[in-house]
Amino acid sequence: MPNKTVLGLPLITALAFGLVSFGVRAEVIDSGPDGFLIKHEVLVLAKSKQVYDRFINPQLWWDSQHTWSGKAKNLSMRPSAGGCFCEDLGNGGSVMHMNIIYIDPGNSIRLHGALGPLQLDGVSGSMVVEFKTETHNPEQTIMTLFYSVGGYRKDGFISLAPVVDGVLWSQINRLKDSF
Repeated sequence: MPNKTVLGLPLITALAFGLVSFGVRAEVIDSGPDGFLIKHEVLVLAKSKQVYDRFINPQLWWDSQHTWSGKAKNLSMRPSAGGCFCEDLGNGGSVMHMNIIYIDPGNSIRLHGALGPLQLDGVSGSMVVEFKTETHNPEQTIMTLFYSVGGYRKDGFISLAPVVDGVLWSQINRLKDSF
């Protein structure tokens, strides 16, 4: 019979540090040969409208190492249905990372597209980002991001899902830490 004290220690530790109660987590929810689903949830020390406003300005928080131009300042997002999360390449060229398909300012945004090197494969991605006021503190926001990718990729998605998960987790934490 398992030792309940030992099995309960990770949960107790997570509760003590507020990781479970505030929903701070990143995970690959599902991964298979045809796609994957990632979920990230972070507690941001700002009001939901402020977090949303920062999200739609990726040039303020996105890591330059994860751009085609090498410069986050070249990123932009036009916050309306059909709007573009785009990047100026500085030589007359540009990249469309994602299109906005739904926007409810301060509450939710949905984007469609394949990020980064996923553009080289026959894949499609859907990102949903929600901004919810933390129940016990209206000065804090729980930001939840889902990114679902599917389609054809020669080597499948199982080994790629944790890589994309890590990159997005890093980006979301950069946004959180920008406050």
